[in-house]
Amino acid sequence: MKSIIYTKRLITLMLSLTVVFSTQAQSSSDSIAIHHASWTTRAISQGVTHQQARFDHLFGGAQNINMIVMDGKSDKKIEVYVGNQRAYMSDIARKEGALAAINGTYYDVGKGETNCYYRKDRDVIHTTAQAETYRVTGAIRVKKGKMKIFSWNENTEKNYRKRKGTVLASGPLLIEKGRICSFSQQPGQGFYTTKHPRSAVGITKDKKIYLVTVDGRQPQHAIGANIYELAYLLKQLGCVYALNLDGGGSVTLWAATAPDNGVVNSPSSNGKFDNQGERTNVSVLMIR
Repeated sequence: MKSIIYTKRLITLMLSLTVVFSTQAQSSSDSIAIHHASWTTRAISQGVTHQQARFDHLFGGAQNINMIVMDGKSDKKIEVYVGNQRAYMSDIARKEGALAAINGTYYDVGKGETNCYYRKDRDVIHTTAQAETYRVTGAIRVKKGKMKIFSWNENTEKNYRKRKGTVLASGPLLIEKGRICSFSQQPGQGFYTTKHPRSAVGITKDKKIYLVTVDGRQPQHAIGANIYELAYLLKQLGCVYALNLDGGGSVTLWAATAPDNGVVNSPSSNGKFDNQGERTNVSVLMIR
């Protein structure tokens, strides 16, 4: 009987490890695909470019990846916008006079406001909803147009006291001090392991800023990525700090110099592989 119990436990352990490794195991072919991709590059402004690449096979299928890259020596500034009602990000960015923008953090669809920590200087405008704490493990702080990414949790939020700058929490934190964060012990593993459209912001050692979107839910063109794969991508791009932003239908990347509505990726809300499927958001990370 003990032998049977032991065997069952061993099988259960092996199955669980198989699930973990299958979600984390990025192959050498993925690394080669990223580093040898034919990136189409378009200038947005001095020191700011839009780069785009399509992959026939990356992380198990077709991918469409877009990114805005701001040079570390650029005189452009990062700004955080958080509104009190939902609006199309393209409209927000255009109205705010941005050069480029990406969707921000999670929000309450019913209330039309963010449900993550948001602070402007001394004023705490929003706190993180309990339902979001399992994935809100990072934050950005913008002060005088410069951005930092750092770890975040309920205790940090409770005791945060810096009175200058704008802080917006999101997550999970993908990369910290050059190392990919551990996700396997986090609750809500379905969020971490399922492929979805994803968006992220990253910083390299030489202070380049990356605003990155991975399209998804469009099987013939873009299958999306899980959190493990997104972190791997940002690591391969050279980021030493990176933070996941709101995903799914919210994933939108915008450039002032792009045609039509300025959206350069393929948001998934309309079910078509085009730039017309934009969904409303309440927070935006912008380059001015």
